[in-house]
Order: sequence, then structure tokens, then C-alpha cells
Amino acid sequence: MQENRLVRAMGAKQATLTYDPMGRLWQVDGTAAGGSITRFLYDGDALVAEYDALGNLTDRYVHGVDADVPTQWYEGSTVNSSTRHHLFANWQGSIAPLRAYALPSV
Repeated sequence: MQENRLVRAMGAKQATLTYDPMGRLWQVDGTAAGGSITRFLYDGDALVAEYDALGNLTDRYVHGVDADVPTQWYEGSTVNSSTRHHLFANWQGSIAPLRAYALPSV
């Protein structure tokens, strides 16, 4: 069965997109335009992590009760307040602009 999925983007930025057998985005390859490769890891339908081409963890996501609604994003491989960003859904359920979160010092 052929799905209607974006497999290539051409223009100022170029990328080839690859999907896994479940139809989830597995890899974005932007190397043809001087970019990088990003691979995605899922827990069911929930995106939980991103890795570079060498297998290094680059980003991780924490989800609330809904698998398709991440609530926090940790930038990089370290989990701490300086790498944590809260994600908010707008009235349509789409993730709205990010807001960095740092705990106040006591």
C-alpha cells in the first residue's frame, strides 16, 4: 500500500525523508545540501528521542497522557534544567512556540 507521504524536499534546504514500516518518520537526511542525518526513536506512537548519524543522542521528549502531545523537550544528551524546554499545545492541539524553563535558585 502506497501512502501519501513527503519523501523529499527541494529548495534552499534539501532533505530526503524515510519512514519505518509503521509509517512513522524514521530518518531525515539533509547531507545532500550540507546538512546532517537525524534519526527518530518512538515508544509506540510517541516520539521519545532523536539521534545523529553516529548514534549520539541529540534530543529527548517527555510525553503527558496523550502519546502525540510531548510536554517537555531536553536539548542534547544531558537532562537538567538548562537543557529543558516546556512544550505547549495551542487551541488546535499543535505544539506552540517553545519557552525555556529554569528553576529559580534558592
